[in-house]
Amino acid sequence: FLLWNSVQVKNIKKHQGVPSERTRIVGVNTLDQWFPPPAPTPRKVFCEKHGLWEGERIVSFFGGSSLMTLGDESGFVYKLRDIFNQSRDQRLKKTQILVRPHPRYRKFYGKINLPGVSIVPKDEFRWEQHDFLQTLYDTIYHSEVIIGVNTSVMLDAIVMDKPVISVFTDEYIHTQADTPHFMELIDSGASYLKKIDEVAPVLTDIFDGKDELREARRRFVREHLRPLGLDVSAGEAIADETEKLIAERLTP
Repeated sequence: FLLWNSVQVKNIKKHQGVPSERTRIVGVNTLDQWFPPPAPTPRKVFCEKHGLWEGERIVSFFGGSSLMTLGDESGFVYKLRDIFNQSRDQRLKKTQILVRPHPRYRKFYGKINLPGVSIVPKDEFRWEQHDFLQTLYDTIYHSEVIIGVNTSVMLDAIVMDKPVISVFTDEYIHTQADTPHFMELIDSGASYLKKIDEVAPVLTDIFDGKDELREARRRFVREHLRPLGLDVSAGEAIADETEKLIAERLTP
């Protein structure tokens, strides 16, 4: 069994009875694409392309793929925009919200037409690998904070050392508390877990330079996502372990 980290080794032994000697830790191969990261698109070019003001802060909301929400988490965007608009902090009032739907559920976000809110991409997703990854990277890179319910992009953002806020709600609790990977993230302290009306104070603290989870994020990357070393490719580790297994099976 090829697993991300020691937490998963303990969990698979506890829940499935798999002994640790039958497991190997390799890290998260889907995050290899950020080691090293691509060059970011210049902020001016990125903002012009997506209808944003270059000089104002950007907060990105990433929609998840959970069937529990049927992919429609667009209501959070309306709530966030209203909270920002009602804030006494002028920085929040001026903060732009960039919405990146899950590709499967983009249709739910097309109805959003609010000042200070942009959807990326504006049109259908382009599945050409380089363009898709570059847009994803740029969206995270140019954002102050990443917000969502439960999405794998939170891991991408943490690798890029961006603050992540997981919006907690009773309605979607099964997509969070019942998901081992999500709880691993929260238990590590690498992500903020807040109700929607608690998001604003976290943002203003971050705007003020008070990012209290920075060290927890970096530790999460080292211990949970790249446990073999930041420079060690998880994909190569998987290949190495597979070759070892084949060699053992072929040995008379």
